[in-house]
Amino acid sequence: MTGLPPLLTLFMIAAFCIGAGVFYRLAARRSVHAALIGWGICGAAVMALGWGAYVVQAAPRLAVFTGLILPVWLMGGLSGLIVGLALRAMRR
Repeated sequence: MTGLPPLLTLFMIAAFCIGAGVFYRLAARRSVHAALIGWGICGAAVMALGWGAYVVQAAPRLAVFTGLILPVWLMGGLSGLIVGLALRAMRR
């Protein structure tokens, strides 16, 4: 397995896992409101970076990063946030 597609897949898996871990910890340490606002701010930043890369017609590597890797990171963060908040609610 050599080439760009397996490497891109590994980067996407890593981005998803990192996002899940970051937002799981955020949900565990902050209030529900603060955790949701944090995810919303990161979502807005990801959208702004993606739109900015599109407007300036960024290089292909940057376009892949802003259009594919960062949204995968954000979706991993959403799943980590949901799991963290669910576990937090079960503990109460």
